[in-house]
Amino acid sequence: MIFDCAARTLLLGATLAAACVPAWAQKQQDVPVIDTEDATLASVKVGPGRLRLMGSVDVRNGDYARGVYDDDNADLESLPIHAALGFAMLLRKNSGGDGSLFLIGQSSNGFHAPTSQERRPPRSWYESNSIVAVAARPAPGLTTALAYAVKVSPNGIAPTTHETSMSIDYVTRSGFGQWRPMGVVTRRTRGDGGFFTLVGISPQVEAGALTLSFPLRMGVGWSSFYGPGSGHLASASVGGSLDRQLNRHATIRAQLVALVRDAGLAALDRPSGCCQSNANRSLDDATRPLRAAA
Repeated sequence: MIFDCAARTLLLGATLAAACVPAWAQKQQDVPVIDTEDATLASVKVGPGRLRLMGSVDVRNGDYARGVYDDDNADLESLPIHAALGFAMLLRKNSGGDGSLFLIGQSSNGFHAPTSQERRPPRSWYESNSIVAVAARPAPGLTTALAYAVKVSPNGIAPTTHETSMSIDYVTRSGFGQWRPMGVVTRRTRGDGGFFTLVGISPQVEAGALTLSFPLRMGVGWSSFYGPGSGHLASASVGGSLDRQLNRHATIRAQLVALVRDAGLAALDRPSGCCQSNANRSLDDATRPLRAAA
């Protein structure tokens, strides 16, 4: 397998996120949350009550998901901004009083300086991803979820896709759970089709209000997930994340991530965004310049 680590395909990104969670009492509970891009699971501390709302804002110098860029023209003078609003509804508790079944969801919206190809208003609003899931905690430290996502581009730069995902996350203070293993299997029900699998770990170290994490993930798009004729293509990411809890209501995060991906995937990914725009190009056509150069 050939991997491309050239300057264009190596992402060194910085993300600053602030998550605000209302809490009207001293007692807190742990609830699952799910990412709109790749359906990965995480958890946050919130106040009591059956329905909790969460919000976040982040600024990044590169926007990618599953090995392809949504905005790789971003630089320090023109940073994409994402704003998200999510919820977690407690449906059932276990015998110990902890939540065991939840309805969770989130909507994330991306804004950037539009390119010349983005002519339809609102030109700067390039993505709007929404996801809803039923999440269960059948055992201590284990969270599973069945999710459905709809991804649209308000300015029309990318086609609409629908996805179903099964996600798993395992976190404990000792044993295998210390590595925080996770996995996701996604099937695209509208769009180019195919499957995507994602596995990873994210060990972390806590020091008071600071949490340092080291996420490592590898994903593979199967059965032409990236477009007709693309076959099976892989990508991986590694990085570090530093979280600082400001108070019971907010956390701030700085993150640095490096991306490496299969040369075929890099060839399919056009300079201004996701390779879905190359849906009519075969992998043979896309990789011919690379092979000619080699």
